[in-house]
Amino acid sequence: MFDDDTELQVLAYIRANPRSSIRHVAREIGVSYGYVQKILKKHKMHPYKINFVQHLRAGDSIRRSDESKCTNNGIMNKQNHLYWDDTNPHWSRETNFQTIWGINVWCGLVGGKLIGSFFYDGTLNGRRYLNF
Repeated sequence: MFDDDTELQVLAYIRANPRSSIRHVAREIGVSYGYVQKILKKHKMHPYKINFVQHLRAGDSIRRSDESKCTNNGIMNKQNHLYWDDTNPHWSRETNFQTIWGINVWCGLVGGKLIGSFFYDGTLNGRRYLNF
């Protein structure tokens, strides 16, 4: 079903470039998208999505808050970040998405009534939240 040389080329390319898309591998090796996909499936390789984790700095635990923060950079699409392998590499990437421009939004629900929404420009910590 598979040409052994081409199969080895695909697997070697994926091992060397695990973040490559199937389309890119197919184009580089000179075979079809479906052919590459079948080879990866045969070898039980799966596309693992990246996990974005907040980069922690000294003092962050003091400033921690459970409030929502809306930012101007949007959300990164994890669908565009895949890692092909036969075992889960638990791939993650530190981001600083909480350190760019943003605004905190708070609202509450008490006795079936909506309280807020309140907007707070700045970082909320315990003292600021109490004053808020």
